[in-house]
Amino acid sequence: MVLEMLALPSAGLESARAALCGGPGFCFLRQDGHLTSPSYEYGITFISATYIMQHWSKYFHIETIALGGIHDFQDIVLMRRRAN
Repeated sequence: MVLEMLALPSAGLESARAALCGGPGFCFLRQDGHLTSPSYEYGITFISATYIMQHWSKYFHIETIALGGIHDFQDIVLMRRRAN
C-alpha cells in the first residue's frame, strides 16, 4: 500500500491537505522510514499546481504538470529554462 510505503506521521496527510487546500500550497513532511537518520532528514514534499505556477514560473516556463504521472501518485512537472 502506498501510505505504508510513504511512512508518514499519522497527522501528516491532514497537514498536507490543509497546506494544499487554502494554505501556502507547499508542505514538507519528514518520513520515518529507513532513509531517515539523526544526521539526514528524508521526507516527501507536497506542492500544489498553483504554487508551482506562482513561484517556479518566475524561473522556468511550465510546459505541463502530469498529475499522477509516476505510479498514479507522483506528479511530473515539465519545465523549460527561461532565456536570460
